[in-house]
Amino acid sequence: MHPESVIQPAESGVIAAIRSFLDGLLPPMRPALAGAQGGTPPTIEIAPEVGGFHNTGGPRSRTRTEKLGASLFPDRGSQLSDPDEGGHLGAQRVGGLWAVFDETGSLRDAALEAVSKRGFTNPDEAFAKLNGIPRVRLHCRRASGEYSREGAVLPGDDALEFLRRALVLGKCCRGLYDPGRPVILTEKRLQERLELYEIRESFYGEES
Repeated sequence: MHPESVIQPAESGVIAAIRSFLDGLLPPMRPALAGAQGGTPPTIEIAPEVGGFHNTGGPRSRTRTEKLGASLFPDRGSQLSDPDEGGHLGAQRVGGLWAVFDETGSLRDAALEAVSKRGFTNPDEAFAKLNGIPRVRLHCRRASGEYSREGAVLPGDDALEFLRRALVLGKCCRGLYDPGRPVILTEKRLQERLELYEIRESFYGEES
């Protein structure tokens, strides 16, 4: 019997509708078969996502924010009340507030005058021979408040302490006090209000 004479069973209306719907969604199978037989494989272009967002989660993804409550340094209030109080993670402040003040003129001129009056030839010699000056590297942190007389020492109040603090400020640069640096006395450095903290490189490994 000729194949074309075979009577195909009639499809119901529901099946025919489903087949028509699927035929509209799925790509035709003929190009795929041609590719399987050695022809040019079909290419399917995928439109990029609108806005360029990828893997952003659900439409209402939850976000979480945290505020860090620990610091290498003590709180501002505790620094002023107790210079020896340790920080949350172990840093300890060295000495009080390192600041100088001069109501009459240049801080640099006042510091150089103090160096000369004490009999030193230059600031580096004064730094090497004066006592009461830290001899190890320390963190230097800018204190709160503007440049003022509060917490600072004037040349007329205590000339030796004024010189000592000026020499320390002359060794502070970019967050580090390094006694191995030369003393550089500038108006900008001498106008800083700094607090010095020890550098504890091993406190992470210490037992609490």
